[in-house]
Amino acid sequence: MSKIVLSFKILDFLLDENIHKTKEISEKIEVPESVVRWYINELIGAGIYIQSCRGRNGGYMLNKEYSVNSICKLLYSK
Repeated sequence: MSKIVLSFKILDFLLDENIHKTKEISEKIEVPESVVRWYINELIGAGIYIQSCRGRNGGYMLNKEYSVNSICKLLYSK
């Protein structure tokens, strides 16, 4: 699977505004947890604000202001 496809799969999963554990994301898109963390760091580096929540109920969530259109505009404006 290409990098762009994996990036968009992660973003699509996070668009529901809920907190998702790394394990949950990795099982959904069928990649190791370390790969999920790497892609999330890359997306953050690209300017997409993905909130990281620590602790037992922690995980990742996408800022509520994001939509597919706003993410595409952000990525293509660079």
